[in-house]
Amino acid sequence: MIDATKLAALATQYDLDWLALDLDYAERLNKTIERFTLVFHAAGPFVHTSEPMVRACLAGKTHYLDITGELPVFESVFARDAEARARGVVLMSGAGYDIVPSDCLARYVAENSQKILNEVYGTRLDELFRNKATPEATAQTIQDEATALLAAANLGRDVIVGDATALLDKGNLVTAASMADMTGTQGEFRVLLASGDVPLEALRSLKGCKEATLESPTMLVVHFDAAMSAPEDIITETVALLAQRGVKLLGVTRGQRLEERVLKLT
Repeated sequence: MIDATKLAALATQYDLDWLALDLDYAERLNKTIERFTLVFHAAGPFVHTSEPMVRACLAGKTHYLDITGELPVFESVFARDAEARARGVVLMSGAGYDIVPSDCLARYVAENSQKILNEVYGTRLDELFRNKATPEATAQTIQDEATALLAAANLGRDVIVGDATALLDKGNLVTAASMADMTGTQGEFRVLLASGDVPLEALRSLKGCKEATLESPTMLVVHFDAAMSAPEDIITETVALLAQRGVKLLGVTRGQRLEERVLKLT
């Protein structure tokens, strides 16, 4: 339920017009939003409030800005790029307060990346980029030199990340490894479970399986030797065995996301 009294009190304090809207009532929301040129959306959590407001803005050809710092919202808004262009509408997330801290951190890392890379890899950035006339050549150099490319979270998904990765916590080196080793994609996969008893001993007997454990009641983690069994083979055999034993699955992922690894190490 909307508490219009709080909005009215705030609007009165600053001598502003006000209008209370419920995002759950799409028809009224659409008819209201189409009267405006732009919506500055500042009511979170945006993971719940952004989508209905974006839909209303697209329907009414109204420009949309918000102050979110929530990555799922960025992804959702970016996914509507073609639709927004077709409607002649600007959709812009992260236009204010919430994104400032991460951008400040990204700037700090960028300003100190020369020192970090020198300490970890003994490589100077200016040497990497010297005489590289094109972005393609620069990207290839990054890959060849196995150098980590530092990027803010709101940059495009086509950013190339080198093979080598260093994790620092408060300026101290926690670990340095290849991206594959850091995320475990070459020797680990995870199975999200819905229900059923997991036959751990049977899984451990599969060719190439080094260990199978339940990280939680709904997460099975399997470590394997890629030299003994190709990832696609052991994943297929694991899924087949679980199905035979009546275990219901929700999904399979290779390794773990880098942010999950960071949280565990720090």
